[in-house]
Amino acid sequence: MAKTAWYAIVHCGGGRSPTPAKGPFKSKTEAEDALRRFRERHGHRAGTYLAATSSRIVGPFRSRTSAKNVDIGDACAYLR
Repeated sequence: MAKTAWYAIVHCGGGRSPTPAKGPFKSKTEAEDALRRFRERHGHRAGTYLAATSSRIVGPFRSRTSAKNVDIGDACAYLR
């Protein structure tokens, strides 16, 4: 059985700015795809939203539950 690493996108601040889906995602590529879809959906405003919310991809996590429950204040490795 292959081990799966899980990733998530965390956010902080930004008021009511839209944010990408939090996840969890089965791979870093899947999380990056979520950010790409967010950028496509929001066009030229996407960069402003991502900066305002301090959105970051974090991981890897050993379990889906850990990735689902991660918070931006947790000690974790920021990948992007």
